[in-house]
Amino acid sequence: MASPITKFVALATLLVLVSMAHAAIYRTTITETVINEESQSQQQRCQQEVQRKPLDSCRTYLQYGQGGRLLMVGTARNQGQVPQECCQQMRNVREECRCEALRQMVREQQQQPGQGEFQGEEQEEIQQRAENIPDQCKLRPQSCQIGGRRN
Repeated sequence: MASPITKFVALATLLVLVSMAHAAIYRTTITETVINEESQSQQQRCQQEVQRKPLDSCRTYLQYGQGGRLLMVGTARNQGQVPQECCQQMRNVREECRCEALRQMVREQQQQPGQGEFQGEEQEEIQQRAENIPDQCKLRPQSCQIGGRRN
């Protein structure tokens, strides 16, 4: 039979191990919560920055393309380069906020009154343009995921 000291040492060791496991679980939970809160606050900061920055040239490019006429899917004028004015406006947005800025502009296009005609293929064309802006402007990140698809 084990001595009382051996039993006590075994019990103390078990308690220490259980306490360590509990502390590790608690630390993991707190870390995940902090990361999620930081991510949300980063998104909010980006949304506020985009609201303060003039991105009119990019908004116009997304809606009308380089030719200045209403978006028509598959036409050659929609394949043109991003206007330099738009590139400059995007350079003024912090790198970590550029994708959020593009997502926000695409959402605005979807929600504009009287823009109900931007459905299906037209909306995909707007999303594709938005995804290509960083690459064509030689900005980082080079591509952004907009609307659940990746360039």
